[in-house]
Amino acid sequence: MSIHTSVRRAAQALLATGVLASAVLATSGAASAQSLSGPVLPPPPHTIDVRPDLTVTLTDSPDPVSAGQPFSYTMTVRNVPAFSINGQPRGDTANIVQVRQVMPQGVSPTSVSATGGLQCFPSAFDVICSGGSLVAGGVATVTVRAVAPTNPFVTSGGHIVSTATVDPFNLVAERNEANNTASADTLIPLNSFF
Repeated sequence: MSIHTSVRRAAQALLATGVLASAVLATSGAASAQSLSGPVLPPPPHTIDVRPDLTVTLTDSPDPVSAGQPFSYTMTVRNVPAFSINGQPRGDTANIVQVRQVMPQGVSPTSVSATGGLQCFPSAFDVICSGGSLVAGGVATVTVRAVAPTNPFVTSGGHIVSTATVDPFNLVAERNEANNTASADTLIPLNSFF
């Protein structure tokens, strides 16, 4: 068997398995291009950044709330998946998840509860929760209960604003750091102070 026949058979074997879409074959001592029909393979996959992407939202309820009445905040932390396969989220797990809520002036937490393995440490002016890990697509929530202030001078025209930040100390290398902060503006009607 000549070397040309061996090359041709090897190319045809690769084509049959879908590995080769075209080949340059040498025939009769001169090089000539011969196109072989067959499936064209997709280009190599692009590199996908699978690092975690932590996001946080902050909601309040009820809003508006009267002065001196109980209300609550809910922080929702998500690890946005890098991509999905058949509806299943894929991406890296975020370890050492932390979230911090800064309380408005005149508001202190009365109780805190959390999911997702987070443990929370409230103080008079903030709540810091840490210790959890979130798989891609995973969600953790923190509920902070408090009492609306009774002093109208700590509000801005009856409004109080609280801010939440996920990964406040930059311990997690993320794909997107721009979505790590959220705020909630709660209205306390001025007539409820009197």
